[in-house]
Parts: sequence; C-alpha cells; structure tokens
Amino acid sequence: MHPKSLAHLYDAKHAATLAHSFVQDMTYESYLGDARTRAAVERMMLTLGEALARLRRDDPETANLIPGIVRIIGFRNRIVHVYDEIDDAVVWDAATIEVNNLIPVLDSLLPELPELVLP
Repeated sequence: MHPKSLAHLYDAKHAATLAHSFVQDMTYESYLGDARTRAAVERMMLTLGEALARLRRDDPETANLIPGIVRIIGFRNRIVHVYDEIDDAVVWDAATIEVNNLIPVLDSLLPELPELVLP
C-alpha cells in the first residue's frame, strides 16, 4: 500500500461517517428544510470524493478495491462544478444509504488502530 493511502482512506471514512451522522435522526423533509445540514453533508461528500480521487491517483491498486469509486468521484465533481443542479434527493440517498455500504469497505482496508484514551 502506498504511504499516503492510509491518510486518504481515513479521510474518506471520516467524511462518510460524518455525513451519515449529520442526517441520522432526520427525515428527508427536515433535511430539505435545513440549509446548514445540507451544506455540511455536501461538504463531507466533497471530502469523501476528493480523498478517493487522491487514493486512485496515488494507489490505483487499493482504489480498485472500492466498489463504485468512479461514481463517488464523479459525484464529487458534480457538486463542485455543477453546484447549481445538485439534486437533494441524490445527496440524501448518498448520506443515508450509500455511505452505509461504503464504510465497511473502507474499514476493511484500514488497519486496526488503537483507540485514543483522552484524559
């Protein structure tokens, strides 16, 4: 594995986990009515897509182990470059469904790290 791969995988998992946590207790209707949450979720989708784009650039072999990586990176590109056509329903599905399928894959690629014990 490329030396930068762990950082990219960690960043991707962190962004996916946060995106899901932001909408965890919401309905689609409440999501639509909350501009702050929509912006936060979109930001995490940007980070997720960028981390996986960097992984694909630095370590194509590991990137190929992630199902749908091309679609995820493409989604990031749409949010950045076609921001005025963002479909809230697609973002909602990504944050509520798709990341749940992605997180276990990312977990399987990350080594077990000891938990930090904070004072």
